Amino acid sequence: MHNGLHNRDTSEPSISVNFGFDSLRVRISFAVTLLLFTMDDTDLQRRIAEAAKTKTLDLSSMRLTYSLPPGINSIKYLRSITLYKNLLETIPQELFRFVLLEELNLFRNKLHAIPTNLSSLAHLKILNLGSNQLETLPPQLFTLSQLEELDLSNNGISILPADIKNLTRLRDLALFRNKFKALPGELANLRQLKKLDVSQNQIVNMPSTLGELKLQTLSASDTSSKERAKTFRPPWHSSNPQKLPPMFTFTPETLTLTFYLVSANLLTQRIRTQTSNNSRRRR
Repeated sequence: MHNGLHNRDTSEPSISVNFGFDSLRVRISFAVTLLLFTMDDTDLQRRIAEAAKTKTLDLSSMRLTYSLPPGINSIKYLRSITLYKNLLETIPQELFRFVLLEELNLFRNKLHAIPTNLSSLAHLKILNLGSNQLETLPPQLFTLSQLEELDLSNNGISILPADIKNLTRLRDLALFRNKFKALPGELANLRQLKKLDVSQNQIVNMPSTLGELKLQTLSASDTSSKERAKTFRPPWHSSNPQKLPPMFTFTPETLTLTFYLVSANLLTQRIRTQTSNNSRRRR
C-alpha cells in the first residue's frame, strides 16, 4: 500500500567533489529534503495516533495521490476524515471500510469521478467535494439519505439529477461555480434546506418551486457578471409559496464601504481613548 508521501522521488541528490558554491548548495538542498521527509513522517505518525483516540483523522496537505497511509489499518472506527488539499484523483478504496463515517472532507483535490461504492458510507452527514474536477454525479450519491451538508462547489457539473429529492435531511447545499443552466424542481422536496448557494452558474430561470422552501439564505447572483453579489434571505417565510420574500443584496462595493466605515469608527474610538488616557496622566 502506498500514499502520497511514498510516491515522491526519494533518490539521493548527486554531490559534487568540488567544494565550491555549487557543491555547498547541493549538500544544503539534500539536507533540507531529508529534514522535510523526517518532519512529514513524524507528523503523519502523530496524526494517526491522535485519530486512534479522537476518531477524527486529519490528513490535510499531505500530498496524498491515490491511497491512504498504511498506518490507519490499525484504526477500526473513524467518525470524521479530512483529506483537504491533497492530490487525490479518486476516493481511496481503504476509506470505504469506515462504514460508520459521519463526515468526509475531500475539498481541493483532483477528483474526476465519484466511485459507486460511496453508497457504503450510509451514515455520512457532511460531505465536502468542493474544488475538484467533477463533471457528473452518480446515482449512488443520492442514496446517502443521512446527509445534512453537501458541498459540490467549484467543479464542472452541468446537471443536478432529480434524485436530489432523496436527500431530505439536507440543510446546506453549495452548488456555486459550476456549469448549471437549470435546477430541478425536485429541490422543493428538501424541506429541511436552510442554505442554498447556486451563484456563479449559467442559470437563467430559477424553479418557482423554490418558494415552497423555508430558506434562510439563498445566494443566486447574476452569473453573467464577474462580481459575485452576496444575497441573504431573512429567516421568515412568505405566506405565498410562489413568491419569495424580499432579499438584501450586498455588492462588493457596499461591503467595501462598510469595511471602511467600521474601520474609521474603530480608529475614532481609539483616538478618543488615547486622548482620554493622556488627559488623566497630566492630572
